[in-house]
This record gives sequence, C-alpha cells and structure tokens, in this order.
Amino acid sequence: MRQKLEVLQCGRALAALAVLLHHSALGADAFAGTSPPLATIINHGYLGVDFFFVLSGFIILSTHIDDPKRPAFAARYLRKRLIRIFVPYLPVCLGLIALYSILPQVSAADRNWSLLTSLTLIPTGSPPALSVAWTLVHEMLFYIIFLGFFFTRWFPWAAGVWAVLIVAQTVAGPLELPAAGAVLLSPLNLEFIAGMIAALIVRIQRLPALPFLAVGSLVTVGYFAFGYDAARVWFGIGMALLTIGFVRSEQVSPLHPPARFILLGDASYAIYLVHNPAISALARAAKNLGWWPCFLISAIIATVLGLLYHLWLEKPAITFFNSLFRRANARLAVEYPPSVARP
Repeated sequence: MRQKLEVLQCGRALAALAVLLHHSALGADAFAGTSPPLATIINHGYLGVDFFFVLSGFIILSTHIDDPKRPAFAARYLRKRLIRIFVPYLPVCLGLIALYSILPQVSAADRNWSLLTSLTLIPTGSPPALSVAWTLVHEMLFYIIFLGFFFTRWFPWAAGVWAVLIVAQTVAGPLELPAAGAVLLSPLNLEFIAGMIAALIVRIQRLPALPFLAVGSLVTVGYFAFGYDAARVWFGIGMALLTIGFVRSEQVSPLHPPARFILLGDASYAIYLVHNPAISALARAAKNLGWWPCFLISAIIATVLGLLYHLWLEKPAITFFNSLFRRANARLAVEYPPSVARP
C-alpha cells in the first residue's frame, strides 16, 4: 500500500472521535449528573478502539508485505514503529506521571498504575498512568510479533497458531495467566489478525467491493442487535470486512473528502493521547453548566487540543526523528529496487 488511502484516514478520524465522545460522555456523567437517553449511543464509542486494532493489522502488513526477509528491513520497521508510538506518547505519559506523583488524588483511587508499564508499555498486570494507553500495550505486542515476518516465511502459519491459541483459551474459559500471557492471548488480538487477512484479500485482482460492504454491515449491525455482551471481536470482524469493501471502492473510484476531515485522521493518534486528561480537567470545570454543555465543551476543546498537539509536537517531532535515519533508509533504497525498499 504505497499511497495513503483517504478512506482509511476518514476511518481513523471517525474512530478517534468515537472514543473521544465516549469519554466526554463519561466525564459529563461523573461531574454533571445523569446522562440523557441519547447518550446511550455515544457511550458505545469505545468500539473505535476495535477499528484501530483492525486498521493496525491492515496497514502494517500492507506496508511491509513486499519487504525482503532481511534484518535491515526488520530494524527499519521496528525503528519507525517505536518512533511513531513513543515520540508522541512519552510527553503525555511523563506529564501524567509528574501530576499523579505531586497530586495522587487526581487519579482514581482504585487505579494502581504501573511506572514500568507507563514508560515501556510492557504488561505488568497494572495499567499505565495514561488510562487509554492499555491499547498501546496491545499495539506494541503486535509490532513485536510482526518482527517474525522479516525472519521467516512461516509467519502466516505462526499468526494462524496465535489465533488458534487465542480462540482455544477463550473457549476454555478464564485461565490464570501472567500479565504478558493475558495480553498475548487476549481475544482483542484477533482484530490485528483480521486486519492482516483483510490486507491480503484486498490484493486480489478484480475483487468486488459490494459483498464485503454488505456482509460487513450485517456483522456490525448484528453485533448491536444481539446484545453488547457478545465478544467485541465480532465487531472487529465486521470492521475488517468493511475495510476491504471501502478500500476496494476507493481503488476503483478515489474519494475526495474535505481536507479538514483528512487532518482529523492524521491527528487521530494525537487526539487519542491527549483527549482523556483534557476531558478530565474540562468536565470538572464545566460541571455546573449541565450535562450537555459539559459534554460538548469537553468534546470540542479536547479535539482542538489534540489537533494542536499533532501540528505543534507530534508531526514535527516524528519528522525530526525520522530524518535522523534518512541515510540508512536511502542506503536500503539503493541496495534494493524502489518498488521493494520504500524510503
């Protein structure tokens, strides 16, 4: 996938906003009173996380599927992933660690967060200081597992075994596992695998989009129709099918969404990182205005802060760190054809 598909950027924007609205509603519930009936729909915005997991699997495999099985490409892949995750994340993480150290009462009393998990995203059994960063623990695990793609042609089979083990332990019921094992065998990881399968299917020539859009819509609607107690992975599978359909549709007829909406997609990770601490402060400040004003003020200002964080810190910082390794990337481009080694 050499070009940046605009449909995926739109999806990123919608997923980030869904999670943001979900947390804005929770903030208004906590500080401004009981939520209105309409908020029931908003409260399911947490499912935006499931789309992010599917999208991660799709993009990672699509981007690297033609890369040679060589350590140099593995190093480049891991370097880019670490920069992409940690450069925007660490300032927010360190700020919260400092805040919680000075004012421990700001964090919920029952959140015994882990310093090690916060700084490294290594699972320890306790959550990171930034509450939404639990998803980044899963992301980092997936990125590490994907390293196997660069060292063996048996990676698809290994991914299949991973999926079987996840399903087996899910069917067997809750098992007493160490923190790393619990994350490794979490059913949510099936969404990364579904995203990778979607990336493979999209490569099929003359693949029609409509069947995937139709079935994906049915699976997604079925998840809501049959109750939210169903495994979230079914929603993720619906998202994977819809991703295939929308990507194929754009390949046939490119989309032209507003540039501002694409910007929201570009800033989705920054919005995801900063929105929860921002909402926590904003909801407290607006609690006496009523539920809807508190909700709207939190959602709008948190979105703006995420955009500013993207434009003023995330984007220039990632550009700077990537430029440090430009020479190494250029060397790979010389050693291998441009169609294989993309700078």
